[in-house]
Amino acid sequence: MAGDLPPFILERYFAKYEFTVKYQLSTSDGEALSMSEVLAMADEECKALWEKLLLSYTETAGHPLLLKEITQLYTSVKPENIMVIAPQEGIYLAMKAIAMHLQKDLNIENPHVVTTFPAYQSLYEDINSFGCEVSHWTATLGQNGWKFDLDDLRTQLKPNTKALIVNFPHNPTGYCPDREGFDQIVALCKERDLFLFSDEMYWLVRMDGKESNPAAVDVYDKAVSLYGMSKTLGMPGIRLGWVATKYQRIMELIAQYKDYMTICPPAPSEILAIIGLRNKERIVQRLKDICTTNVAACEKFFQEYPDLFDWYPPCGGTIGFFRVKGKLLKLGKGGALGFADDVREKVQIALLPGKMYDFTDEYCRLGFGRANVPEILQLLRSYLKSIA
Repeated sequence: MAGDLPPFILERYFAKYEFTVKYQLSTSDGEALSMSEVLAMADEECKALWEKLLLSYTETAGHPLLLKEITQLYTSVKPENIMVIAPQEGIYLAMKAIAMHLQKDLNIENPHVVTTFPAYQSLYEDINSFGCEVSHWTATLGQNGWKFDLDDLRTQLKPNTKALIVNFPHNPTGYCPDREGFDQIVALCKERDLFLFSDEMYWLVRMDGKESNPAAVDVYDKAVSLYGMSKTLGMPGIRLGWVATKYQRIMELIAQYKDYMTICPPAPSEILAIIGLRNKERIVQRLKDICTTNVAACEKFFQEYPDLFDWYPPCGGTIGFFRVKGKLLKLGKGGALGFADDVREKVQIALLPGKMYDFTDEYCRLGFGRANVPEILQLLRSYLKSIA
C-alpha cells in the first residue's frame, strides 16, 4: 500500500540481538575507530575546530570544510552537489525525491523501479511507499559465486521503468561488478533514461585485487550516490553520510524534505568526519588488512566443513553470504534461521539468516570486518564439534 512502511525485518532482528549476543558475525560494519584514535589523527586545523566547537545548529548541507573533503573522493562532484545526512535518512530522502519528481514534475503515473535483491529493505520499501511499482533484479549463483546478470536486468525493464537502484559492493553477497559490467549498467541507464540510485556504502574496499569502480555520480548525471562514514571509514556511531547528485531538481527536493527530518548534521560528527576523510587512505587500508586476514580465516573454516556449508568469496565490502547445508538445516525450527537460532542460544554467536532479507532460508550473512572474527570462528568450530 502506497504511503505505508512495513516493519524493517533486519533492523528488528538487530534490535533484539546486536547488543545482547556476545559474539557478532552478523554485522556489516568494519572495526570501529575509538574516539581517541580519531582525535589522534587530527591535524592542527581539526584540533582547533574540535576544541572550539559550539554545540549549535549547523549548515543544512554540511560544514563547508566537510563538503570540501567529500569532493576529494570524486572527480566531478562540487560542494553544491552534496547533502550531508544520516545514511538511512539519505536513502529515504533520495527515494522520495526521485519518486515525487517522476510523479509530480514529470507527470508519470505509477512509475516502475528495479532494485538489486536481496537488499537492505529501505532500498525497495521506501520508494514503493512513495507510489512506485518495484521489481527485483535478483542475485544468482554461478561458477564463481554470486552474480547479477545484465540480461536478467533487461528482462525486468518495462516501458514505464524510470529508475534502477543498485548496491555494490553488494549487501549481503559481497558481489561487485567488474569495470566492464559497471559501465554496461550505466550505459543501460543512459539508453533508457533511468535515474540510478547507487548505494555505495561499502565502496573502496575490494577483496579481489581489482580497483574499486567509480562512484555512479561521477559517470552519470542522473545518478545519486550514497556513501558515508559507517562502513569502510570506521565511524558508524557518528551517524553521518551523504548523497551526491548533479541532477539539480533531485538535490532541491532532498533539501526540501530534509527540513522535515534532521534539518542539519550533528556538529561533533561533522568534525570527526573531516578528520576521518583527511585520513581516509589510512583508515581504509586498516580495514582492508583486517578483511584480508578474516577472509582467509573464513575460507579456511568453510573448507573444513564442505558437507555443512558453501562459501562464496566476496569481491568487496565486509560481508559474505554463505549456504547452510545438511543436518544444520534440521536444527530447531529448521532452515538457516533454525541454525542461526541454535548457534546464538548455545554459544552466543550471532549470524544473520537470509530470511531477514525476505530471501531463501538456506543462507546466512557473515560479517568479516571486525578484528575478532578468527576468535569467533574458533568458537563456531567448537559448536560444530559439539553437535557432530
